[in-house]
Amino acid sequence: MPVERQVRHAIETARAFARWNRIDDALAALLDAETLGPDQVRYHQLSRDLVRDILTRPRPPRLAVELSDRMGVRTGGPRW
Repeated sequence: MPVERQVRHAIETARAFARWNRIDDALAALLDAETLGPDQVRYHQLSRDLVRDILTRPRPPRLAVELSDRMGVRTGGPRW
């Protein structure tokens, strides 16, 4: 299977885990996807939305914060 499909599958799996409130599993799937195709994860809107959603939860995991830094994703707060 091409790498692009593997990454897309991992991102979709992460989305499903996030909907089930299995944040650690969602984050693990995103990190696996990042290993396969870092640019695809960084610029894919779905992965960016997922990371943003994880960051808005109470006490987001440190790995999510680090991933958001690598992706250049910030929470939806004001940009003064």
